Amino acid sequence: MLPIAFVFCFCSAIAQEKQGPQDDNEVVQGTWKVKQMVEGGKELPDSQIKSLRLLINEKELVFRDGEEVLEKGTFVLNPKTNPREWTTSPAETGESESPKDSKKKQESKPIRAIYKLKEKQLILCIPEPGAPRPKEFVSREKSALILIVLEKQEK
Repeated sequence: MLPIAFVFCFCSAIAQEKQGPQDDNEVVQGTWKVKQMVEGGKELPDSQIKSLRLLINEKELVFRDGEEVLEKGTFVLNPKTNPREWTTSPAETGESESPKDSKKKQESKPIRAIYKLKEKQLILCIPEPGAPRPKEFVSREKSALILIVLEKQEK
């Protein structure tokens, strides 16, 4: 007869395997507050980042400064790479765009970032649109990389 502890552990392992680890797409959903931002090797002061938020709903994201929308777009995660890949595409503009806006839209390029999840933190290293994906989580002096540490906000 199998010991009860063994049966319990075996059943727990099967249940956890069926449920699987929480998917990165699920983990990133919600509101994230910027806790630290380093741009070109220089850390931005709290006064410049205190009202910055990243709102993620399904595959859409909105980056806000208070009530002002700074950026909108969609994103795709690839958690199978090392480092993990985060690709953002700018939001489509409305139908009432001018020819100038249309040209700007055509020139917009995806942002190929990297990310990592650590407890209740999301860490992103973001290059300029269209630039190659970074290989490490660092923003060196005179680089165009932005390193952002975000903290998940409770509901």
